[in-house]
Amino acid sequence: MLECVLFDLYGTLIDIATDEGSAATRRNFEGWVAAVHGRTAAARERDHPLFDDVRRAAAPGPFGEPDLGPVIAAHLGAVLRRAPGPEEVAAAAAAFRAASRMRLALMPGTVEALRRLAGPFRLGLVSNAQWLFTGPELEQLGIGPFFDPVVISSEVGVRKPGREIFQQALAAAGVHPSATLHVGDDPGADVGGAAAVGMRTCLLGPRGRERDLPVTPDLRAESVAELPALLLH
Repeated sequence: MLECVLFDLYGTLIDIATDEGSAATRRNFEGWVAAVHGRTAAARERDHPLFDDVRRAAAPGPFGEPDLGPVIAAHLGAVLRRAPGPEEVAAAAAAFRAASRMRLALMPGTVEALRRLAGPFRLGLVSNAQWLFTGPELEQLGIGPFFDPVVISSEVGVRKPGREIFQQALAAAGVHPSATLHVGDDPGADVGGAAAVGMRTCLLGPRGRERDLPVTPDLRAESVAELPALLLH
């Protein structure tokens, strides 16, 4: 019996496009630094852009995930020439993410699907992401309250398809893998990773690529909007 539905986030529930390394991103973030911390700090940001430090942050192992929080804190400290507070680090992370975003929106039908599924099932998130970026975006788009647990790779230190991130989500939800469905758009990370720990899987996206899938999903849907019809019967 299905008890819990765990969702991937980006590409599944949220449509997003970013370009952290673009000239526009650097210019916009530098402008934020100038507005909040002054021209001297902005000049230091221009000479040593945050993106350079983010790019150099290396993930250990094949599925490792760095936590960019300390990276952003160290960078901001160098720009300000003092230790920044937690709220300043969070604000800088949100500003950098906003500067890099070209598109941010919910996938069509997401809210209605979550509302219908939230009664019969426990809903959670398992996402390859940085919490300092994801937290504000969940709040901005208004879907955060639907999910418990929320497991983000930057907090766990492991990206999907690594087993540990799925195992932590299952433990936090208190459910058995066989009673849990993982929904996502990536055949390897979402279907292969979840299936490896015994979870049921649903692959989202255009049909017709089944022969190329490394693992056959239990369910197929073109979008999250189709899930209530598949699961509520």
